Amino acid sequence: MARKSDTKQALLLNPEFWTPKQLEEWLKRFEDGRYACFVGPLKGRKGADVLRFTAAEWAQLNPQDLAASLRFTLLGMVQVATHDDTLAIVTDFVPLANSPGKIKRNSPNKTVPVKFPPMVEMPTIPVLIFTVLFVILAILCFTVLRGPLEDIGIDSENLVKYGSIPLVSVVFTYFHIWVALWMTFYPLEYTGCLQIPDTNTGFGWQGIVPNKGEKMARQAVQIMTHQLLQVSEVFARIEPAQVVKELEPILFNTIHTVVEDMALKYSPELWAVLPTKVKEEIVEKVKEESPAHIEALMDEIRNNIEDVFDLEDMVVTNMCKDKQLLVNMFVTCGYSELAFIRNSGAYMGGIFGLMQMGIWFVYSDRIVVFPVIGLLVGTITNWLALKMIFEPVNPKRYCGITFHGLFLRRQNEVAEVYGKMVARDVLNSRNIFEAILKGPYSDRLFELVYDNVQEAVNAATETTQKIINFSIGEDMYANIKEDVTNHIVEIFPDSLRQIEAYATVAMDLEVT
Repeated sequence: MARKSDTKQALLLNPEFWTPKQLEEWLKRFEDGRYACFVGPLKGRKGADVLRFTAAEWAQLNPQDLAASLRFTLLGMVQVATHDDTLAIVTDFVPLANSPGKIKRNSPNKTVPVKFPPMVEMPTIPVLIFTVLFVILAILCFTVLRGPLEDIGIDSENLVKYGSIPLVSVVFTYFHIWVALWMTFYPLEYTGCLQIPDTNTGFGWQGIVPNKGEKMARQAVQIMTHQLLQVSEVFARIEPAQVVKELEPILFNTIHTVVEDMALKYSPELWAVLPTKVKEEIVEKVKEESPAHIEALMDEIRNNIEDVFDLEDMVVTNMCKDKQLLVNMFVTCGYSELAFIRNSGAYMGGIFGLMQMGIWFVYSDRIVVFPVIGLLVGTITNWLALKMIFEPVNPKRYCGITFHGLFLRRQNEVAEVYGKMVARDVLNSRNIFEAILKGPYSDRLFELVYDNVQEAVNAATETTQKIINFSIGEDMYANIKEDVTNHIVEIFPDSLRQIEAYATVAMDLEVT
């Protein structure tokens, strides 16, 4: 059922499947009618029709800058809806030479659950000592001390009856608190039947943290942005000149491919008879001029990073997509506190069990005592455990003993662990680049890239424009420039992914 729902949602979000009516409604509503001016020109068109527009058809839409924005917005929505791991930019470029295939990237590994405090683990030395003493005392009560106990009216039957009260209280409180902790985080997906849509209600259960994943993720963003990092400062560490060096191994092949494809498409006869040396000189000329344009482009992206990168959307998307990652962050940072809450069930269960046993001596109505005491024990133990974790906020001394909330006492350690997990699993360079390429601001990014590439192409051909116009015609010259621009924009995502390793080192997020 969930898979069908996801598929239906993807179809609704994917412009490829829009009817003319759906396209019209979207144009009117998106970003308060940003593209409403295209309702008339695109009337009767399906989403798939618009996505297949040629450069000439897009050029007929005015204003041109808004048309370019619409184009890349629709393309970005297709990528998000299909959850494709590579980003293909649809252009009119048709390569005729052997171009290198898209770079294949391994799909991310499934997140492995971290260790959760087990229900039973090796007890501490004090607990072992107490257990041994308890067993010895129980043996004595049924052997050496049996006679004296019977003399004061406590026979074996009463001894078992009263002695079992604190014992059962310890086991029950310990067990139910551990189950409550586990149910806070698991199962990751709703398990059961008759679930009310978009709720955790029904004959089943989903962990509270994964169920409230989006809310938890947004709170995580607030911690990141207010305490851990500033996006602009992090991206300022990326040096455009170093990006050029990182891209150098693939730069020559890319330029060679673009030049050869353009030549074979528009002038195959001339290209076939040109000497190899001349061809190499043409490619080398383009290669010499490319680094400056790449530096300028990366510098502009870096300076406008907040316009093309939505941090909140990236974190929420990744954490909601991988609920195990969200759970891992909570469990790893709070493992000690979770274990304390679990253990407190045994300690406080024993204390309240002894109190319950004392009450039973005075008032032995099982219909009243057991339910009421059970309710109080369950409530008070949880309340006390949480209080001891988060209070007092500041260290306080009573009778020579310092009291401080257990979690707050470890806040520096927790902050370090949290920061490393965020840098490794959430704010890593791969996720950031994927968010830049596929996020809600991706249309702005490709507008920026398109404008910069077109400007670079125009600058590179400015001195020869009149000669080229005369030899091949103005229309063909314009088409060549458009094709070169489109092709470079098309390979931009894979080029950006080539600098992931450098970006990881440069941004140094774990230290941030």
